[in-house]
Amino acid sequence: MQNTTAVAPAQAQSRPLLAIGLLCAACALFAFGDTTAKYLATVVGAPIGQIVWMRYLGQFVGMVAMLGLLVVPDLLRTTKLKAQLFRSVLLLISTVCNFWALRYLRLDQTTTISFLTPLMVALLAGPVLGEWIGWRRAIGIAVGFTGILIAFRPGYTEFHPAFLVSMGSMLAYAFFSLVTRYLAPYDRAEVTLFYSLLAANVGTAYRMRSQVWLLWAPFAAWGIETFRERRRQGRLARAAQPTREPAGR
Repeated sequence: MQNTTAVAPAQAQSRPLLAIGLLCAACALFAFGDTTAKYLATVVGAPIGQIVWMRYLGQFVGMVAMLGLLVVPDLLRTTKLKAQLFRSVLLLISTVCNFWALRYLRLDQTTTISFLTPLMVALLAGPVLGEWIGWRRAIGIAVGFTGILIAFRPGYTEFHPAFLVSMGSMLAYAFFSLVTRYLAPYDRAEVTLFYSLLAANVGTAYRMRSQVWLLWAPFAAWGIETFRERRRQGRLARAAQPTREPAGR
């Protein structure tokens, strides 16, 4: 009798110090990205759609440069397609809201709001992922939230609707982080990272008009390179086959 019991995905190895270091590095890069986005939006006057599009196109080009064109088909293979697409849309919403809010708010204000993200993730990890926090971490979250209120000073700062947009960006990124944690046991990190840029590249390409060809140029290059590689492999396979001599009469 065959065993039909589903095999649970392997649990990711816990390496908290490495995770903390990577998270700190990511936060530093996010701050640099927000700074450049604010400069482009306020000083250069670039459209928000163009800034978002170039941000994720740069990620795509960087991934292809590091991993190679031939690995792109492997990056599209996922066991959780709906979750990957949902995560990609969440990241697009978070990025658009954040870059739009940067037009009207100071960088320190949007950064302060973004500090709520890990607190929100910790609170939602229990009901969403089943990863409940203890009372010590709950006290830490309360203290952190109080510190953010002190820095933000609600009631003493002139209210702007961009504050609500920035809060929406924070919430979208919090759920994005939760979905990322959910996908960790199912798909490789490279696959999840690649799917992150799909919704942003496709969703903002319409803003580029005549420059939209840049979106499809990497895919065209990948297609040509894949076709050439398959032809080369076919020639090598045919050359490796032994030549059959005609049978004697």
